[in-house]
Amino acid sequence: MALPGIVEEAAGRVVLSANLGWRDLDLAARLAERTDLPVAIGHDVRAAVWPSRSWAPGGSAATCCSCRSGRGSRER
Repeated sequence: MALPGIVEEAAGRVVLSANLGWRDLDLAARLAERTDLPVAIGHDVRAAVWPSRSWAPGGSAATCCSCRSGRGSRER
């Protein structure tokens, strides 16, 4: 799962995602427990770029899913 904010990818932990209101969340472990599936989390921008790098000439093909959420801009 890819999300905005500060993410410790190797630990599967969200340090801070201000857009989602999440702080200090062991997201990968919680999702894996609830779905009984392996879960990896990453930063949304890095995850969005990964398929382009992997499928570029000379790269290796892989399956990838990128789930992104954005708030966009808003007037105050």
